[in-house]
Amino acid sequence: MACDGSTKVIACASKRKQEKETDDSRVSITSLRCGNAAGNQGPTFILMKGKHKKFGFTDQFLENNGAAPGSTILMTPNAFMTDEAFDSMAHNLATGTRA
Repeated sequence: MACDGSTKVIACASKRKQEKETDDSRVSITSLRCGNAAGNQGPTFILMKGKHKKFGFTDQFLENNGAAPGSTILMTPNAFMTDEAFDSMAHNLATGTRA
């Protein structure tokens, strides 16, 4: 999906130029998409490296741009899933799955 998928990518408004990297990007972003066998889309969780989210990257921003209810962005030290990240997303996962 990183190369030629049809997933919508949300870019940073403060960055002057957005570039499409194909196959050789060294930036790590982890995303977890939830769904079920009936085809219903659940919340999407985006894990990014860092301590603080950029201004405007709220849950409402994600929903306004097509993400399912309960979707959120989580900041971790290395953009990988950690126990702390899972604990903080568990409420959103349950809420989004029920919605």
